[in-house]
Amino acid sequence: MIDSPVAVSSALRRAASRIRIVCEVPDGGTVTAFAEKRLPVVDGGSVKGPYRVALTPYQRRWQDLIGDPSVSRIVLCWASQLGKTTVIRNGLSYRIKRMPSSILAVQPKIDRAETWAKEEIDVMVRAAPVLREIVGLDRARGGTLRFKPFPGGYLFIASAQSATELASRSTAFVAADEVDRYEVLVGEGNPLKIVEQRMAAQDVGLLLATSTPRDHESSLIWPALEEGSNERCHVPCPHCGVAQELEWGGLQEPFGVKWPNGRPDLAEYMCRICGRMIAEKHKTGMLAEHAWVVTNDEGKYPSSHLSALYSPFGMSRWGILAQQFVSAAHKPADLQVFMNTRLALTWKEGTHEVKSDDLAARATERLEECVVPDGVGVLTAGIDVQDNRIEMWVWGWGAGLESWPIAHHIITGDPTIRPGDAGSLWDEVERHRTMLYQHVSGQRVRVAMTMVDSGYSTTTVYRYTDRRKGRGVYACKGVGMPGQPLLGKPSLETQGRVVVYPVGDHNSKSEFLRSQILVKEPGPGFVHLPQWMTLELIDQLVSEKRVKRVQGGKVVHQWVPKQEGSPNEALDCRRYARAALEKLGNAIIQNLTKRAERWSVRVEVPDDGAPVAKPGEPPTNMVAEHVQDRAKAVQNRLPKKGFVTGWKRR
Repeated sequence: MIDSPVAVSSALRRAASRIRIVCEVPDGGTVTAFAEKRLPVVDGGSVKGPYRVALTPYQRRWQDLIGDPSVSRIVLCWASQLGKTTVIRNGLSYRIKRMPSSILAVQPKIDRAETWAKEEIDVMVRAAPVLREIVGLDRARGGTLRFKPFPGGYLFIASAQSATELASRSTAFVAADEVDRYEVLVGEGNPLKIVEQRMAAQDVGLLLATSTPRDHESSLIWPALEEGSNERCHVPCPHCGVAQELEWGGLQEPFGVKWPNGRPDLAEYMCRICGRMIAEKHKTGMLAEHAWVVTNDEGKYPSSHLSALYSPFGMSRWGILAQQFVSAAHKPADLQVFMNTRLALTWKEGTHEVKSDDLAARATERLEECVVPDGVGVLTAGIDVQDNRIEMWVWGWGAGLESWPIAHHIITGDPTIRPGDAGSLWDEVERHRTMLYQHVSGQRVRVAMTMVDSGYSTTTVYRYTDRRKGRGVYACKGVGMPGQPLLGKPSLETQGRVVVYPVGDHNSKSEFLRSQILVKEPGPGFVHLPQWMTLELIDQLVSEKRVKRVQGGKVVHQWVPKQEGSPNEALDCRRYARAALEKLGNAIIQNLTKRAERWSVRVEVPDDGAPVAKPGEPPTNMVAEHVQDRAKAVQNRLPKKGFVTGWKRR
């Protein structure tokens, strides 16, 4: 007998659920029909309304194939922002409801797997009653963050970094997302092959592999695309009616994206048949009449390629794509991102090397050393420690990471002598660091943040930085593994006392040598080269080249010296100064324009005795004296009676 109101309510809900299932109106049988009737659009962890395939009609064929039991593999080599995740999400939902089985969704890394589970799967399940009734999200229904049970099966969201997660379950359906970001597992091999082996235990199975491509030599998605049907999306020209694939083209090609000189924002598409220009407004109608055309009749399975030229979304308009291309031109790092994420093409690159002679011809700016020019909004410093000297570079930063070398200091001697001891170089370093720098406006500005390399004389570096971390001075160390952020999370060394920041060698060098140093005109990313920089200093600044290596059966890129033993202190100090800027945070970086404007206000600064940096002149003890005077002034302003004004001792 049921007498509890809670029990009655629960029983009624279960009964209503069974009635809905029995009386359910068929939704057409395809994944697309199911999604249009029952699923929302999820973006960035929020629901954007019901799914409608009319906006992205190119998705229909590929998500419908997920529901076809005769298909064993599907490969999508698509650009970003075309809805690959939507196709995966719709296919998973259909399989959970209509074809329940064990399902494995694979993401490149564990943090991405957790984020994807929360922002894509959990949000979708809660927003779709057809899934909410059957999928267990919480522990009360047997679910966890990455394990979602349902009648007849489960969904597990795995990390491609874990061979255990990939191989621990026999799986009927695998959705492998962004496979070109999977890393070869030491002692285990290719994560995608591990997953395929686990599918061998199933009578019927499906592997869905999606990704934007990356390097040509190491890409997983590109060879998989070519082994399949390699289908291309053809759309009709609104003028001549002939269907064709949309391709980027080029300056000499009689088709593709074209724009008036200097106005990439006005880009349109030139038809390869009639030569007429197609405006962006025609794209929706063209997509509605699209057709997928097989280019490999001997393909073993369905596969397709799709670039961002087909995207109906505002941030992928042809004019915006043209602007992105112009911005990336002549900068390999940025151009690779454009080729990979917007055109869905692999990147082919040999040895990348910046010629110092070319840069030397550019070092014509009449900028005085130790003087801060207009455009700079903050100063940071990078310090490199050698066995017989310490080198310090001060860099100025403006909007869009435009940068200026401000000063280069060399302090010779033994860096292992502790700060404060007789003959210590660190006292001179401190005097340089606390110097005021004269701005062309007349203002005087200081270095805001300093990073000191701890690779040599580590103990002394720790002693110097630990006592100054409250003044923006931190120890750092280079981390050579690819994929490390420019500035990583700090660690605590020497029994948790000293804060040490990891600086990603690969990312920091790639940003500078494959992007910023190649910018031709002043503006975002441009590196100014003043006349005071000698050819030797410029050589140091671009002293390394990017080469290919094979590690663990996978092609990787590494930065190596152009010549063995050649000095690279200028490059290292630049990287540390850039890491120091990153430590200041986005609030400073995004506000550099306004900061530069404030610094550029012309003022008359009275001579207060504060030391000002000058090229070629060693600092004097006036720095220490000035700092002591300021400390005394602050001390004199403190309350005299206690730590709270007016507090009386009893």
